[in-house]
Amino acid sequence: MFIYLFTIVYYDYIKTVQSNVYIDWDVKTITAGDYSIEFDMEQDTYDYWLEHYHDKSNPMSECAQFKLYCQNELEERITAMENLGFDGEDPGKIKIAQVTFAYNNAKVIEWLKKRGTLIKTEKWEKVADLNEQILKELKDTDKIVDKKEKKNLIDLLQTPCSVFATFESEEGYNRAKKYSDQPQKCFCMQQLDIQEASEPTDIIWENRFYSENTRNFRRVIVWTIIGIMLAMSGAIIFFMTNYSLKLKFKYPKVDCEIFHNEYNNSGTMDLSTW
Repeated sequence: MFIYLFTIVYYDYIKTVQSNVYIDWDVKTITAGDYSIEFDMEQDTYDYWLEHYHDKSNPMSECAQFKLYCQNELEERITAMENLGFDGEDPGKIKIAQVTFAYNNAKVIEWLKKRGTLIKTEKWEKVADLNEQILKELKDTDKIVDKKEKKNLIDLLQTPCSVFATFESEEGYNRAKKYSDQPQKCFCMQQLDIQEASEPTDIIWENRFYSENTRNFRRVIVWTIIGIMLAMSGAIIFFMTNYSLKLKFKYPKVDCEIFHNEYNNSGTMDLSTW
């Protein structure tokens, strides 16, 4: 029990120290990430936007239209929120400097990693085979890779799975962080869960397409395994402690001076003294 308590306290201590170090680093370095928020985008949300708001006659690309829609919606909603006073009593309309998407591109990143390894090891024939495979799968628009959404690979790669928005002001950024604390209307039939954006170097981009349910399921698996390992270690410690106590009581400590005196005086041990 003491070991478990010590581990928990030590882990909490390290977590607190690292958090303070990160805050110190964050204060000394000002980047776009300090004014950025993020939220996950469900495929149903994007499909809803395509069906109700996408203008096929507009010369702007599909992605550019969706980016402009996200920017206008966020600016309107954040502006309507209560003033927090970071930029004075009248900060005016909240402006977003940049909206960036993360895409469902895990397959492409996997290909590029494999291709890079082959190039590094100078396996040129396999590089050519992989290039051919990539082109074949990208051009095969009839192959459905997402059975739920009935999308081919090209459509899937162009579907945003996360949205990053960088604000022009401290007021806009801090309002956005409090967005999910208040009841809000749906964004294309999705309730947005806005969070502080992670630093780009901390993001595993090929994992961005995982849904929150998938992430929670994996967390449950991890914590279950940790719980099983802790239970097994506790059981082993308990068993070994009991075994040690049994041996201790079976072979108790005795005063060896008695045996020494008995043997020296008579040459034999007198059992009557026991």
